[in-house]
Amino acid sequence: MGLWDFVSSLKKKLGGKSAPAAEAAKQMADANARAAAFQQIAVDWNASIHTEIQRTGLGVQGLRIEAVGPAVKLFGTVATQADKEKLVQIVGNHEGVDTVDDSGVTVTGPSGRPSVFHTVVASDTLSLIAKRYYGIIQAYPTIASANQPLIADVDAIEPGWIVRVPAIEGISYTTKSGDTLGSIAKAMYGDPAKYTVIAGANASVIRDPNVVEPGWALTIPVLQALPAPKMA
Repeated sequence: MGLWDFVSSLKKKLGGKSAPAAEAAKQMADANARAAAFQQIAVDWNASIHTEIQRTGLGVQGLRIEAVGPAVKLFGTVATQADKEKLVQIVGNHEGVDTVDDSGVTVTGPSGRPSVFHTVVASDTLSLIAKRYYGIIQAYPTIASANQPLIADVDAIEPGWIVRVPAIEGISYTTKSGDTLGSIAKAMYGDPAKYTVIAGANASVIRDPNVVEPGWALTIPVLQALPAPKMA
């Protein structure tokens, strides 16, 4: 994609001892001292990033990491667009990293639709993030799944985390006894009046919007497309 902007003082603290050192280096007035400090920090980042990649099982071939100050450029080969985004996410979640340039990473498979990265704030929940990007409150498991193992508990996300929000068309829902299109729309969208969206997306199943039978497999479509990825 290009150059990702991850400037934040509240990131998940990956990178071990390099985290406070990177923030201190940014404040150095002497350019030579700053460059020397970041040379050592880059060594620490490199080791930590490789460790995190091994921990997550992400398949990256020929990974090379170049850092100039708080700017990191990546080189290597991955199989999918999602793997490329996960690599960017791992690097961007290292405290002290301001930008990540992934233009040197090659994807061997289909590129797919890009995700967006969201920086968690104190008031966020996964449901609110899902509502913001998809319009679907109950799409939060999709975001949790896309961010394993960072998100181990869907009820515990921390301010400053950079999470991937993958592009989707919608989610699936199996109707149960007592459901109405209005009740489903309220649970999914927070608005029972949006039952018409569900009815329209499932016209081959729903003949009468007043009749919902248990066991129907419905598609709950997103209400809006993802915004363009935020680049530096």
